[in-house]
Order: sequence, then structure tokens, then C-alpha cells
Amino acid sequence: LIPAGEELLFRGLFLFGLERRYGKGFALLVSSSFFGILHGAPTAAVYATVAGLMLGALALRTRSVWPGIALHGAINAVPVLIPERVWPIAGFNVPSENVVHLSPWLVWPPLVLGLALLALAQRIEYASRA
Repeated sequence: LIPAGEELLFRGLFLFGLERRYGKGFALLVSSSFFGILHGAPTAAVYATVAGLMLGALALRTRSVWPGIALHGAINAVPVLIPERVWPIAGFNVPSENVVHLSPWLVWPPLVLGLALLALAQRIEYASRA
């Protein structure tokens, strides 16, 4: 439910609402920044802001929040799919009383790959129109 609620709020309401008034770029940056801020701690906020950029680009591309809800839900489900006994990752699937964040080495490569794939998909679409 949390991914659906967040996508409906940040992409459905904020992104598309801001886009109508201020344009895509502004809407994407502001809605992603708000999404990051909501996630609290500085490290989590940076990760969530970048994820918000990807989810926002997906929403703008598809003109729908549904693909983002599916992707966001899948991302949030990964700790359940990779249990601690299989691969313990602090800040991910290992419970702790302290706030622990994922290593940048586990976060940045998939985020960069996701952004690159979005850019590639955009390029392929533009090439197919030409």
C-alpha cells in the first residue's frame, strides 16, 4: 500500500499537477525533491530523490502512475525476496535498532543503470519516429 500511496501522491498529484502549471522539468525536480525529503535522513533522502527522478520520468513517459506503482512495489519487496539468511545486507534486510543505510556501492550502480535504460528507451523511441 505504501508504494501505491506514494506514487499516487508524488507522481499522480504533485508531478502531474506541477507539470500542467510549470512544465516537465520543474515538476520532475520538485516532486522528486519532496519525495526525497519525505524519506528523512540525508542518505535516504538522496537515494529517494534519485529514485523519484526515475519513477517520475517513468510516469511522464507512460502518462500513468501504474508502472511506477509496480516498480516501486517491486523495489520495496526485494528485502523480502532476499532474506537475511541468504545474503545479510545491513540497512536492507538485517533488522537494527540504529538507522543503517545501504552502502552506496549497492545503491548507485542500479540507479545509474536505471537512468541509462530510461535514456536509451527515449533514444530508441526518437530514432523510431525519425
